[in-house]
Amino acid sequence: MEYSALLSGLRTELVTGNLTLCGSEWGNHGRHNFSDPFSRLYWVRRGKGAVIYPDKEFTLEPGKLYVFPAFLAARYLCVGEMELYWIHFKAELFGSIELFSFLGLEQVSALEKWDKPEVVFRKFFNVLQSNDVRAHLEADGLLRQWLGRFKPHEPLDSKDIMVGVSRMRPALSYIDHNLHRKISLKELAQTVGLQHAYFCDVFSRTLGRTPLDFVNRRRIEQAQFLVGKGNTPLKEVADKLGFSDVYYFSRVFKKVVGISPDHYRRQVRSRA
Repeated sequence: MEYSALLSGLRTELVTGNLTLCGSEWGNHGRHNFSDPFSRLYWVRRGKGAVIYPDKEFTLEPGKLYVFPAFLAARYLCVGEMELYWIHFKAELFGSIELFSFLGLEQVSALEKWDKPEVVFRKFFNVLQSNDVRAHLEADGLLRQWLGRFKPHEPLDSKDIMVGVSRMRPALSYIDHNLHRKISLKELAQTVGLQHAYFCDVFSRTLGRTPLDFVNRRRIEQAQFLVGKGNTPLKEVADKLGFSDVYYFSRVFKKVVGISPDHYRRQVRSRA
């Protein structure tokens, strides 16, 4: 399976964005870790900030474009005042596989040279308020051009992995269409015509986690959007995403995100 065929399954989506004047309160004064189901693009117009991971700290400096892959728990700090252009976006292969994770880019990356960043960010902001199909196509193309300039590490045995992803596509599609109910390993194995044990082995080697872990991760991704964007009761979120009860949902959510659903909702509101 060639990269061109793999990237034909790439879907990008702008979620939200803005130009923000950040102060010391940005990121809850750096007191909390944030782990979100979307990736970020940052461009600092003036001032400085920092993103702190457990094993490394990145300084945000004017004039550089930064990309932050999804699901990386980090603390965010602002030194004095900082004018920050930012975009939240999703980039997935075949609707299920986070692009940066697949490519091996699992930490912050920065670029120092590109054309007219402010102009492009403002185009992104306009698209978020527009229903013009042409504007959305242009913004999608610009986003992909920017992402293409970052140089992640190629995954090990990439050819074998891409073949595996192609083989697992029916199972991935089945998962995304059935997150609202219990999904058995037998059902998933049947979608690709494999025996149960062999399916689990191929799936795990290809996607880096067991089928059950992958299903729960996809459910929690959806849960983060539902929990973060409104007042939907947690029991209703759990029911929509196929969890047997709200207590099990909360345990899985905390295992994946690192904090409880209630705590995550408060974090999101504190950043609004």
